[in-house]
Amino acid sequence: MQLSLFEDAEQTIKNEELDRTIDFVRKKYGYTSLLYAFTLVKSGTAIYHSKLIGGHKSGIDDE
Repeated sequence: MQLSLFEDAEQTIKNEELDRTIDFVRKKYGYTSLLYAFTLVKSGTAIYHSKLIGGHKSGIDDE
């Protein structure tokens, strides 16, 4: 991690820790275990895109 003269070092470190925690949870429980709330509304696409490989259907849960 590289700190910046123009950003708060403490906040940068906290953000890095949060990112590592999110990565750990997603690795253990799957990508869709943690999502931003707006992705769960009808127009949200995170769950749909998580099932694609290279922009194509992966064959998982085809509907």
